[in-house]
Amino acid sequence: MGCIRPGASRMSKPFANTSFSLEGRTALVTGAAGLLGREHSIALAEAGAQVVMTDKNAVELESAALDVRERTGAQIVAMPLDVTDAGAIKAVRRALEEQGITVTRLVNNAAIDPKVKDVGGLGASDRLENFDPLQWELEVRVGLTGAILCASEFGPAMARAGDGVILNIASDLSVFSPDQRLYRREGIAEEAQSVKP
Repeated sequence: MGCIRPGASRMSKPFANTSFSLEGRTALVTGAAGLLGREHSIALAEAGAQVVMTDKNAVELESAALDVRERTGAQIVAMPLDVTDAGAIKAVRRALEEQGITVTRLVNNAAIDPKVKDVGGLGASDRLENFDPLQWELEVRVGLTGAILCASEFGPAMARAGDGVILNIASDLSVFSPDQRLYRREGIAEEAQSVKP
């Protein structure tokens, strides 16, 4: 669920007239069809921002945008976008500008979220020596290069206006690593464990 103050309805703007208000601002969220992207979009709409939701998966994006509209009552712009394609990012910026929309808040949320499949043992990508370099390149291209491409396309207008925020979403595991022993699996020999303490 998005952030809602007690007593505030989904149709209200709980942050109106507070220092958290984003009235008059436009926020673009990448990877908005995913769980976090949807929640970021809800929070931004509740803060009063006009929200532009983007995602590579157009079908999931429309579903997510409909959900955010229903949950917040906000007008949501949904635009398919592959953050690894600089030309596509430029085309989205230009299409928004043609509609009179200037992005002042950018949430770089797009990422690859590979799921570890429990197949009764270790999968091929569970160990570093088996990690597919193509998967690595895809994750870096989406999560890091995509963020740079979006920031370089939307950031200059923010700088010229003297008003803008670029928020890069990352896993907390990039800052601290939990005790890896928490992820040990019972019944698997030490050398076959996917994590090492």
